[in-house]
Amino acid sequence: MSKEANKKVSMRSISARFDYQDASSWLDHLKTEGFIVIKQALCPGEVQTAIDLFWTHIENELPKSNRSKADGDEKPIDRNDITTWLQWRLDKRGFMTGKTAQSKGSWYVRGIPRIHDIFAKIWDEEDLLVSMDAVIAWKPWWHHSGWIPLTEGLHLDQNPFNKRDFVCVQGMVPLYDVTTTVGGLEVVPQTHTEESKDEFRKRYPQMSYSGDWCPLRRKDPLQGCGSLVLAQAGDLILWDSRTVHGGVVGTGEIRKEDKHKAQLARLSIPVCMTPRSWASKEVLQQRKEAFETGACMTHWPHEVGDGHSVGTFANVPIDLTKEQLKIL
Repeated sequence: MSKEANKKVSMRSISARFDYQDASSWLDHLKTEGFIVIKQALCPGEVQTAIDLFWTHIENELPKSNRSKADGDEKPIDRNDITTWLQWRLDKRGFMTGKTAQSKGSWYVRGIPRIHDIFAKIWDEEDLLVSMDAVIAWKPWWHHSGWIPLTEGLHLDQNPFNKRDFVCVQGMVPLYDVTTTVGGLEVVPQTHTEESKDEFRKRYPQMSYSGDWCPLRRKDPLQGCGSLVLAQAGDLILWDSRTVHGGVVGTGEIRKEDKHKAQLARLSIPVCMTPRSWASKEVLQQRKEAFETGACMTHWPHEVGDGHSVGTFANVPIDLTKEQLKIL
């Protein structure tokens, strides 16, 4: 494992990439450090297919309510013309919920067999459910200052009071390289341990009454301890949900030769799988309804959670493959 640093912004980064075949090593690293990166869960061709499917969704299926007029120009959004991206109104955090969570691109990534195999090794179980979470997209803010993304800061996604056990491993597939220029997911290694959680519970006793969203205070001692998890396009980043993590924006110091590329700064597909047996009949039905209505759920495959969006019965769901249907 290697560490890098960007002196200008004191951005800490960490690399922990493992070969898919070396399961004993990456399972051990996940257990001890709380995170891992699996190399090439998607091959380059699969990465490009996912990118193309995503852009087809944006260009053709993005609701008109999510498009904005720029100086009266109603030119259609075009993946190859960055000037048209001004018409694409995007959440400042880059979260794309609703129909995007149920789009062909999202389901294409979820249905990649190697991703299923990785989670099957984690849980020692083949019959899994997949999360239906928001896609994360950042526009290249070196083109337009208004596109600088915001992040939610360091937090936990698993309440340490009422969910103390190893019950969720979150995942994310970046479709572009994760670098200090762009940023991405940051983690605080070894904060998934019971010792770390004891300290967390002492600092935040009020969170015994909270849900799974547990943000850290600005003056928490762990602030500034996060490291950007470096990865290549198509890798699968995984972290124990008990691990303190968040998003971090990079330097934006793009190379001259890349500055004028019509390319998103970040495009990442969250993907998490847990055993189907953990879900109730009610949750399984709600998952089916979310898919059919184009609603977004959370990173918990076997729970509904508080962060899901509302769909519409006017939605026309996509056709799923056999592999995708197995994890719905």
